[in-house]
Amino acid sequence: MLGLGTGIVKSNLYESQYLAAVFDGTDDFITVPDNDALSFTTSTGFGISMWLNLTPDPGVILYHGILVKGQEYKFHVTASGSAVFVCVDDSNKTKTRRVTNTDTFPFSEWVHVVAEYRTNEVATIHINGIAVSGTNTIDSDFEDMENIDADLIIGVSTASISGETSDGPARFTNGAITNLNIYQGNLSSTERNNVYNAAPSGNFNGLVDNTIIASYLLTSDLNDSSGNGHNGSSASGQSPTFIIV
Repeated sequence: MLGLGTGIVKSNLYESQYLAAVFDGTDDFITVPDNDALSFTTSTGFGISMWLNLTPDPGVILYHGILVKGQEYKFHVTASGSAVFVCVDDSNKTKTRRVTNTDTFPFSEWVHVVAEYRTNEVATIHINGIAVSGTNTIDSDFEDMENIDADLIIGVSTASISGETSDGPARFTNGAITNLNIYQGNLSSTERNNVYNAAPSGNFNGLVDNTIIASYLLTSDLNDSSGNGHNGSSASGQSPTFIIV
């Protein structure tokens, strides 16, 4: 089984095992067809809440690519333990991002991550309910994120996979993902803590007031459980495996 660490010290909830989608770090990924609802702007803001259990070794590329939607937004974790959330202004390829550089991402245990793009053009990351210490940068000519034609991809963070211009070699997830939710707006600190304390199997939709755009439990299939129809699919031989981690 993958990465059964000692869990998070502050709670024994995360020493348990959970059903999840396990990605092989080589070629497993999920494709969600492009839809306007999956694109966001400064006026709305958006966030991604997910539970990850990643191996310490992401492979030769040195990144766990978790999620990407073309040249709009992406999230990955480096082999050195930096969590990186990038939001892009496609018109001039400038970006705002939040990068951990003084905190180390916990490997081989269940970790809750909230990555958000806020209406003040700042991107933030919370790990296990705590804001990361790191570098928050924004290019001077960044104006806004844009709605472009690109699929949402889970399990990799390279734009070329989702139909955009290549931004380097494919970076695949080597580890497990479960309860991944994309929502409009930003969570309050109370909502973040509620989701964190509910464990990987918790009901995200019942814990927040935000509009849920897409929800992927990733326990038995690739469907969007929000009812909005943003279902995922994988090519033969490239689907993650659903097992208890």
